[in-house]
Amino acid sequence: MQFKVSGKVSTSGNINSMYKATGFNNITSLDYKYCLNSLFLNCTQLVSTSIVLPATKIAKDCYSHLFEGCSALKIAPRLPATNISHGCYYFMFYQCTSLKLPPAMYFTKAADFCCLRMFDGCTSLT
Repeated sequence: MQFKVSGKVSTSGNINSMYKATGFNNITSLDYKYCLNSLFLNCTQLVSTSIVLPATKIAKDCYSHLFEGCSALKIAPRLPATNISHGCYYFMFYQCTSLKLPPAMYFTKAADFCCLRMFDGCTSLT
């Protein structure tokens, strides 16, 4: 699944609401590989997000490419996961050229290559 939008947009809410219809209201572990991979890929009009990504354990490549190419995005959402798998944040903010603040991250257990190229091309980070 992927969003395609036009015009300036902002996102908010708990990402778990996307799973509500299938009973995943209180997800703390995302066990599905690639489950939110590329969800907002190249949404160049996404200017802000206050999406809540509540999972504390994330499967392989789960959030990879999530905001890649969102060149208008200035502030990243908080990343509360404490146990992250291989590639889960891979290219997550790649080419987010307006991103000023990196997300708060809390992981204590991380697999190899979990954050590879996460901020590659983020030329406005302070």
